[in-house]
Amino acid sequence: DGGMIVTDDDSIALMCEALKVHGSGNAGKRAYELLNPDDQSAMDVQEGDTVYNPVKYYNYFVGYNSRLDEVQAAILRVKLKYLESWNEQRRKVARAYSQLLGDSAVTTPYVPEHIKHVFHQYTLRSARRNEIVVKLKENDIAAGIYYPIPLHLQRVYRHLGHQPGDFPVAERAAEEVFSIPIYPELGLDKVERIVRIIKSVR
Repeated sequence: DGGMIVTDDDSIALMCEALKVHGSGNAGKRAYELLNPDDQSAMDVQEGDTVYNPVKYYNYFVGYNSRLDEVQAAILRVKLKYLESWNEQRRKVARAYSQLLGDSAVTTPYVPEHIKHVFHQYTLRSARRNEIVVKLKENDIAAGIYYPIPLHLQRVYRHLGHQPGDFPVAERAAEEVFSIPIYPELGLDKVERIVRIIKSVR
């Protein structure tokens, strides 16, 4: 989104595609295989029958996330004057979630009293995360698992020599966290419906 690279070399095009999203996904996998033809370990990462796409969330390189062009900047300039009111609405939705989920088995976000969280995501934690995510999706409710693989297990940091079990707290968090919808216009009726579905997984 931030510019253009023109090339007639398929290998360069593949590398650019991989680097623009932190070396993740199928482009990252193909670029890794191109640069490391003797290492077949990239082939063990396959799209499977899981609640998240393992190929999408597997990083093969340290890349970039640079996606702001002039049109987007112009739109954001107009939207800035609404930012605080939208953030307050997000906080209101988050408070409703936290109150309604207070007696459930999921862990809600902790916010210190002196902090004004903007809740870009509203992230919960549960040992039954996968069951909850499946149930939400069955009811056409988006649920995101944004960081299913902790940093020390990402291929890009394999040279550091870490193994599963080296950072058990991070690994357990990666297995348990998920995010549910939050945006300024989310009404209480929808919040209550989402909470009911989460609580139905016992």
